[in-house]
Amino acid sequence: MKRCFNVYAVLCFLCCMGDAAALECPDWRWGSRDLQIGVEGPKDYYGDTNIAYAIFSFDSNSSLDTVYRIKGELPNARYISIESSELVDIGSWDFDAIQDHQIVLDGEVDNSTNPFATGSFVAGESFTVDVVPDLDADDGAGLTGNEDEDYMNSSSAAANILLSPTNGNENQIWLRIVLPKLAVGDTAYPEVDLPTITALNLSNGQEKECPVGLLAARPESAEAINGSDLGTPYAVGEDYLALSQSEPSLAATDFEGIDIEELILRLLDIFVTRKWSTFDFGVIEIPFEGSSAIPGYSYALTKMNEGDVAVIKLKAPEIGESGSPEVMQENDQDMRYWSVCSLDLAHGEGLACLADEGIEVDEDGYVTIVYGPNDASFQELVEGRGYKLLPDTRQSPDELVTFVYRQLLPSPEFAAMKLHVGEYVPRARVCSARWFKWGFCRVW
Repeated sequence: MKRCFNVYAVLCFLCCMGDAAALECPDWRWGSRDLQIGVEGPKDYYGDTNIAYAIFSFDSNSSLDTVYRIKGELPNARYISIESSELVDIGSWDFDAIQDHQIVLDGEVDNSTNPFATGSFVAGESFTVDVVPDLDADDGAGLTGNEDEDYMNSSSAAANILLSPTNGNENQIWLRIVLPKLAVGDTAYPEVDLPTITALNLSNGQEKECPVGLLAARPESAEAINGSDLGTPYAVGEDYLALSQSEPSLAATDFEGIDIEELILRLLDIFVTRKWSTFDFGVIEIPFEGSSAIPGYSYALTKMNEGDVAVIKLKAPEIGESGSPEVMQENDQDMRYWSVCSLDLAHGEGLACLADEGIEVDEDGYVTIVYGPNDASFQELVEGRGYKLLPDTRQSPDELVTFVYRQLLPSPEFAAMKLHVGEYVPRARVCSARWFKWGFCRVW
């Protein structure tokens, strides 16, 4: 039985292709709205609204003698990965990963025929991944600690191996799917077939009854994160506002034709209400719930009053729709995908995201994103200036605003020379809505 989802649907529809295998493990679990994509979320796990996240959970202790076999077909997607992690208090701690271009197709000995690797992508090729426990001698259950190596060296093993932790906690397998661009005239994304999962005996590779999958759990708030040593972006509160907010200054502006009363209002808007402050983007590597293809997330935190807007400008990387990092570099492409998102840091949600495909690039190669009121008239104003609106969908206007810039699977050259450097670092400022409407809220 093949399980499919249409990414504009909220429900997962079953496409009947025959009887399900008797020993097939329970379905992948989806977070809230993970079958729906677009600009607005929310998405669980600080997720990008243009990425679907499927999770399969299992108990580490009861799976020490179990291999989980994942079988499926390459979907029509911008990028996929299969990753293992361990559920801890603050989230799902990353352990091992296989990226799409690394997958060896069924019947092949290496990834040289994988269309995600060659850059000439065609969906539908089949693959198999074995999730094998990373055993130690003291794991117990009557095991010596060598059974994992013995299995991986046996003829039973699949060509693709993903190791899973054995620390006695709940483990998770993540399937990340960055969804494809729409063809001209399309209004919905293609369906994507989800892989099946079966359980094998670690000692002989034979199918066995699947241990019951566990529904993935996560903290309801960031209380477990506050006070940790993971770095300031994970703590919530005014102590971690960007400290580099500058005093506003008046740019050279032609005020000809503006009456004195309006001029005074504009000057007050700058010097008294102080609504022209910059904020900086920093870089952090996220050890939990982070994608293996993102070498450091670029983030910014700032405080905005109700009705304020933020303007973010950055040099747009060149996008390759498929291909390994090396192939993209040969084709003068910088990375597979990028996006800018707003987050609800306290509740672990991605609120709204703009993907690379929908943002206009100016003649100098830059994009400008405006974070502001979620209404049609403001969107028309923003897009009339060649910018793109990232809607402010916070539940409370007093909440801390967090922005994340994802850059997925960069080429070696871009990663070494341009990633998080110079004009590729977003520049941003907060202005009053009035100042933006007058045309004076810009980033140079």
